[in-house]
Amino acid sequence: MPMDKKKLKIFIPYKYHHKNEAFLKYYETFFIKVDKLEDADIIFSSCEPFETYKYPNKKFVFGPHFSIFPDQKSLGMNGCDKNSVYLMPSKQALNVWKNNFKFDKIKMVYSPFGVDTFKFNPTSCKKSEVFIYFKRRDPDELKFLEKFLVKLGVKYKLFKYGKYQEDEYKEFLDKSKYGIWLGEHESQGFALEEALSMNVPLLVWSTTLMKQEYKSTKYDNVKERMVSAPYWDHRCGEIFYNDYELEEKFNLFIGKIKEYSPRKFVLENLSYEQCKKRFDDILKKELGVVF
Repeated sequence: MPMDKKKLKIFIPYKYHHKNEAFLKYYETFFIKVDKLEDADIIFSSCEPFETYKYPNKKFVFGPHFSIFPDQKSLGMNGCDKNSVYLMPSKQALNVWKNNFKFDKIKMVYSPFGVDTFKFNPTSCKKSEVFIYFKRRDPDELKFLEKFLVKLGVKYKLFKYGKYQEDEYKEFLDKSKYGIWLGEHESQGFALEEALSMNVPLLVWSTTLMKQEYKSTKYDNVKERMVSAPYWDHRCGEIFYNDYELEEKFNLFIGKIKEYSPRKFVLENLSYEQCKKRFDDILKKELGVVF
């Protein structure tokens, strides 16, 4: 018989990235939160495995914080008991483990963690500002982009990853007509999605490979395609991949600026409500939870 979801007990023993955790705090309100594994029906473990065979009647959702790539801890997981899955925040992150590292110790699934569309909700009608968001890319690419904007007489504010306060970012988004994104590969990309949630169209100079992260060698042998915006459609703006595409894509982007509706995309795909449905589907379809 289906069980009232409110009677199912959930245990979350370890910390998540604060953005993931904010969504999980919302998600866990639909269950009874408990403080011991023994009392739980469903366990979300961000970074540590459990011997799932000892708990055949419990359901486990592992990840996504075990490691960037499969390591000894993740290789020690065993999905033979069919009561556990490993959760990735996007399909491209899953594909790196599956295709590049041939990881098959446990069934992998993917879903974004929800974006706080209540907090990142536009209020201002005055949209005149422009920004560049820069994260772990070659500084010469940033110089190329800035020179292009200066030549056009476009004034902009530069946000560098890790060098600003979230409230400052949110306040500027509320006044922004558009943004230009120069970022690394993303497993999900909260800051980018929060800009979209504020209904700011983006022109994204995307990666194609993980090794485009500046001064990093750990990704050199990863061949799987990885983009800067794993959740995206035509309502969000435009994407390009090479410097020689910038002028053409910028002109296209500016010409269509009033046609984009990025917040609608976020509300339909990345809101707390929509991501809750995805998590529910994982529990039901992959782990056989009945509610």
